[in-house]
Amino acid sequence: MIVGLVLAAGESQRFGRPKQLEIFRGRTFLEIAIDNVRAGSDRCYVALGAETEASSDICQMKNSEVIHVPGWLKGQRQTLKSALQFIFERHDKVRGILVGLCDQILLEPDHYQQLRIEFQKSQKTIATEWSENSKIVHGAPILWKAEDLQLIFAKETNDSGGQELLQSVPYATLNNTMGILDVDRPSDLLVAQSFDRMKS
Repeated sequence: MIVGLVLAAGESQRFGRPKQLEIFRGRTFLEIAIDNVRAGSDRCYVALGAETEASSDICQMKNSEVIHVPGWLKGQRQTLKSALQFIFERHDKVRGILVGLCDQILLEPDHYQQLRIEFQKSQKTIATEWSENSKIVHGAPILWKAEDLQLIFAKETNDSGGQELLQSVPYATLNNTMGILDVDRPSDLLVAQSFDRMKS
């Protein structure tokens, strides 16, 4: 079983308003993230913290279960750890966890489907690879091997994002040639909209 997990617990300080509810291509960021993660998983959960009421309504509409993370202010690692504990307590046959972010709005469902295909081939954690400022980057979305995550979180470490956590385990990569844009600021959304217009 592959379980999907959308990390959407942050308060969007740099963006200035809840990113989960921002609109792109006629859908909220959260809807896009759920649709993408569901494409590569058997069941989808959404980790929420800062913005819960409207986001919970979206999750219900999308048949995705909400995980309320009380410690979300402690960072992405704590959010991920809490969400994983919730998932592993409810499912005992999880082979992989497909972790997606709420703000990678330019990605398409087929990338998440391909992550699952590569995971099934290699039986390794599969990270996304892209080029950023002429540098090769490995990060989310990531289809984690369940045993890798259990090993990582059995250790006490400082707050880390996906790129840092990857260094703890053997993993393979899936290239994304279009590059990935995390929408952290309003200016990033303008870039994404401009890129989208060029494609169409």
